[in-house]
Amino acid sequence: MRIYLLYFVVKNHPFSDGNKRSGAFLFVDSLYRNRRLFNPRGQAVINDTGLAALTPLVAESDPK
Repeated sequence: MRIYLLYFVVKNHPFSDGNKRSGAFLFVDSLYRNRRLFNPRGQAVINDTGLAALTPLVAESDPK
């Protein structure tokens, strides 16, 4: 469900600038608020590199 938040903010361009950064922030914030950002061992479920790779892939993806 949280991936939809990232997808729709990045793809729908609700802001005039910074859609990828805003989408990435909202995605991570949603994981944190729902206690899903860290696994039981205290490790982040997504790191900076993964988020930096995932966000542009979402932006370039075909919506179909």
